[in-house]
Amino acid sequence: MMRRLVPELIRVTNDGPCFVWQSPLKAAVWHKYFPGKFRIIAACKIYPDRPGKSACLSWDPIIFWSGRSRIHDELPRDWHMTDLTPYDGYVGGNPVPCPRPLAQVRYVCDAVQADTILDPFMGSGTTGVAAVMAGKRFVGIERDPVYFEYACQRIAEANSKPA
Repeated sequence: MMRRLVPELIRVTNDGPCFVWQSPLKAAVWHKYFPGKFRIIAACKIYPDRPGKSACLSWDPIIFWSGRSRIHDELPRDWHMTDLTPYDGYVGGNPVPCPRPLAQVRYVCDAVQADTILDPFMGSGTTGVAAVMAGKRFVGIERDPVYFEYACQRIAEANSKPA
């Protein structure tokens, strides 16, 4: 899927900048579908205590590339984000459940220079909510109609709140 998606992202963004959250488990194949000279941003997070598990540190890799700018043009030089919110017991039925902490996604949406944020796997709409909160336009794509409707409701609710 990423082999088809990445060229389309390059096309719709006019060659960048692009930020793509990935799974660390797929690191061995990133070079097969991301453009050369891609950069990795570590979005650090803390999983708080939750039933049957103790707190632990983790990270989400965010892949960056652009044919029009460099990473230091798009993000502050040094930055760190972490999620300190309590575990909410997320048990969604999404085929690829990877809920991102809203604060983490909001930080990236605030930091990037882009006016429009595109999320080709919108899921529950966290990126859309963060984009609206950051005053950016948002384009979301989701093939599951239940998740699409839920995301639209969340984004509309965020849109109705004063900035």
